[in-house]
Amino acid sequence: MAKPGGASRHGAKPQPTGARHPRASCPAGKTSLPQSVAEKLLDSIRADRGQCLPSIIDLAEQYGVSYLTMWKAVRILADQGLVRTVRGRGIATTGPDGAPGNPAWQSSTDRIHDTIRGRIADGKYQSGKPLPKTEALAASEGVSRVTLSRALKRLEKDHLVHRVRARWHTGANPPSAIVSQSVHLSSDGPPVVLVLISDQASWMEALRPSFIFRFMGPFSDELFSHGVHLQLKPRRTYMPHNATYARVPFEEVASTVRGLGARYRGALIQCTTPDSEQLDEWITSLARFNRPVVYFDYADRGSHLTRTSLSSKNYFRLFQDEAAACELAVDELLRRGHRTVAVQRTARFEWGARRIERIEQAASRAGRPLRVVVSGDAEPEWGYAGGHNDMHHFTTTVYRQIGFGSDYDDREPVADTRFRNHLLSRAASLAEVLTSSGSTALLSLNDHMSREQYFWLKALGAALPRHLSLVSFDNTPESALFPFASIDWGFGRLACLAAHIMIGDLPVRADRNGFLPGTCTLIDRGSVGTPGRVSDLARLLRLDAVEVKGRVPARMGVA
Repeated sequence: MAKPGGASRHGAKPQPTGARHPRASCPAGKTSLPQSVAEKLLDSIRADRGQCLPSIIDLAEQYGVSYLTMWKAVRILADQGLVRTVRGRGIATTGPDGAPGNPAWQSSTDRIHDTIRGRIADGKYQSGKPLPKTEALAASEGVSRVTLSRALKRLEKDHLVHRVRARWHTGANPPSAIVSQSVHLSSDGPPVVLVLISDQASWMEALRPSFIFRFMGPFSDELFSHGVHLQLKPRRTYMPHNATYARVPFEEVASTVRGLGARYRGALIQCTTPDSEQLDEWITSLARFNRPVVYFDYADRGSHLTRTSLSSKNYFRLFQDEAAACELAVDELLRRGHRTVAVQRTARFEWGARRIERIEQAASRAGRPLRVVVSGDAEPEWGYAGGHNDMHHFTTTVYRQIGFGSDYDDREPVADTRFRNHLLSRAASLAEVLTSSGSTALLSLNDHMSREQYFWLKALGAALPRHLSLVSFDNTPESALFPFASIDWGFGRLACLAAHIMIGDLPVRADRNGFLPGTCTLIDRGSVGTPGRVSDLARLLRLDAVEVKGRVPARMGVA
């Protein structure tokens, strides 16, 4: 704020800009005039935070005081963080965090600073990764390079970014510098994050190249790169004498935490078996240690626990946003022009009914003319329905039984009516729902199902997306080998956020309950197109159909 120039009428110099206007300068029991004016001004702006104030000249005239008195009154409020001057814009009242309450009154430096900080907290800018180039970032945000540089230097002081040669990167530099400050390295050993798993078998399953590994891999790598180690603790142990599982009492976990002492950085609960009673008990008990507790709810089972119920701001629930994924799949099919979509149901997966329900909810929203047709339960020939083998193995077995020997090439359809009719009669649920409903697209409940459906369709001569569009969920590493679209849950981003919750070096933004969903992305590998002719697909999936003419190109049946 500019200091009024010139001396006063009695020759005394005006009070320096940085000095406060102490109440002690007045006689005991009395309030100075600037203080009194400041209190009146504060009463008038309490109900309208974040708005601009008139100029000091106008305020002085409004309150009937001199310019100098009003300047001192505004200065008192500025020292208390209640108002703030913005260069070129005037005086604005502030929000609870000390920034101008109205975003329009933020300076360009404040705005770009808050924008970059928010993207770091949301995981869009991940630790160690370079930020966009300065020229591109300044142009996209509509600020000068000088303004952007000031904002980045403020973020650097907060250990949120660092510079490597000419590029800015997210996080502190080097990582060990901030870890030594936030993790409090102990002479007894490195900091440790406790990972609570269901049991050893489920943990080994999670380490396989699956969609869960897309979380656990980056999570452990990010922690190790910052000098933080993992320690596993099962929630149940296998009893070989009676082939059952026994629950581990929480006191064993509490003893482990107390033994780690200052090295304990927090706990990650990675649950693969639904045991809500024990899960709630462990989360509630771990929250009392005043360290981060991260529940990785990868199946989106939900939880009634919140930060309020736990009385802890260190609780986070990271989960796959199944509702958003179904919305994304439905929107993409609608955008391509589809109006009827088929879903194959299987009684084997308890979560399957919930996902079908959410698909139907997404399709039934206002303005979405998409009809969802659900098949009957899948036959045992489908591996995901409880069969011992998958559909690829089943089609190969049928091929040999028909008498073609062992030269089956799964890259092309079989031009034989007996083979096709055998597949259609033994696995009729999918053919029935596709032909009877006039569906032009198929939504698979997960990648396991979509792989088998893909092999079945390909053996019958159906090409993607010429005859049928196919969309799945999970985006497992194996799905990259097949030409069908799949929804990725964004577990890689959640993993980096979970790691930095434990490290404590970057802000992580969750809602007031501590919930943090993954960001879903549709990975289209060529199986989503405009609706094909229903009659062409019906002809291919009809019993006693005419033999297939020609061959599908040897690139996995993609049209």
